[in-house]
Amino acid sequence: MPVPSEAPPTPSETPSTPSPAAGKVDWQGLAPIDLLVDEVKQIRVRLEKNLQKVGDFNKNVGAISTDAAVLAAIAGVVERHPEKVNWKAKASNIRDLAGEVYMKAEGSGSKPFNATKTPFEDIKRLLDGESAAKEAATAAPFAESADRGALMKRLESTYNSLKSNVNSPGRLKEEAENVHRELSIMSVLITVMADESYDQASDPRYAAFVSKIVEQQKASDEAARGGNFDDFSANLSKINVTCNECHMLFRSTSE
Repeated sequence: MPVPSEAPPTPSETPSTPSPAAGKVDWQGLAPIDLLVDEVKQIRVRLEKNLQKVGDFNKNVGAISTDAAVLAAIAGVVERHPEKVNWKAKASNIRDLAGEVYMKAEGSGSKPFNATKTPFEDIKRLLDGESAAKEAATAAPFAESADRGALMKRLESTYNSLKSNVNSPGRLKEEAENVHRELSIMSVLITVMADESYDQASDPRYAAFVSKIVEQQKASDEAARGGNFDDFSANLSKINVTCNECHMLFRSTSE
């Protein structure tokens, strides 16, 4: 989402209602567990494809790191989510391994490829039912494993995809299920970034921006499910405006 050139909003112009701390969020209200599990499955498929061989790694290292950060965030949410999934007891291990994939996915060649593929193979084994080799700290701060800059890249990619591909009432009708899924994941990720372990997240203005974006995402989702393309598109544009306003005040050093 490009940053506009106009002056940043003054404190009186920024949203004033802070969102709850990420540790106290109604995660089930943001996204049911089956939606999160489906997202994990899709990330696994993409990582599997991009880690087939060194050439695939070299061409897709940016996508690999972004997917790994999102996987780390979602695993952390699964830990805190009230609903059950068969790998929930291992979610903390998957979180840490995904964070390792993110850290290792840089450069090119066989050395970083192997360093990245090894923790991914461990993730696959845990998702497939194997026991974790060691315990991992539960409910660790999100910032320890899920890089905020990478999460923002996913949000930007999702916004751009929805804006360009769901561009008519007919397309909205065709893509209704996918739109709901993508907007729900957006809400989850932006709420993760409200965790006070991230720099500047304790600022009430930052929390207010998070709350406003989540509200706009929900409004866009409700419009989409009602088949109201104009309201869907308008609220999607509002998300972009709010993101830009937030960036003007809180540019992350990890971006």
